[in-house]
Amino acid sequence: GQSRPGITIASSREICWPRLPVCRGSSLDHRQLGPIAGPDGTLLSPVAAYTSIFPAVQNLLLAARALGLGTTLTTLHRGFESDLKALLEVPAAVEVVAIVPLGHPADRFGPTRRKPVARVAFRDRWGKPFVAGGA
Repeated sequence: GQSRPGITIASSREICWPRLPVCRGSSLDHRQLGPIAGPDGTLLSPVAAYTSIFPAVQNLLLAARALGLGTTLTTLHRGFESDLKALLEVPAAVEVVAIVPLGHPADRFGPTRRKPVARVAFRDRWGKPFVAGGA
């Protein structure tokens, strides 16, 4: 693949893009942002612009998993976004925020492994384990 500083970009053949049933992009049209962007589309509050995109992407990931589809959120395209936008004819004012490839897994696709909630979530202060329904 093509190399960028610190990143090797795989070719289509290497990452099986042609076999993916769906590759969903999540975008942000700077022309439609209203009060969080200036007249030229420059974000006044970049964080605010993304706060509705990523929950929507998370819902897509969860729904795909429930249907037995493999998926992931990727932002690696950000290093070559101008090339991607040219290829897909995306308008200049539209930012491709995330790409979500979806497909049927080629390998084993079993239950996820998660740490217990009490080890990763805290209640009231850092280090105090969160116990559902507990004090």
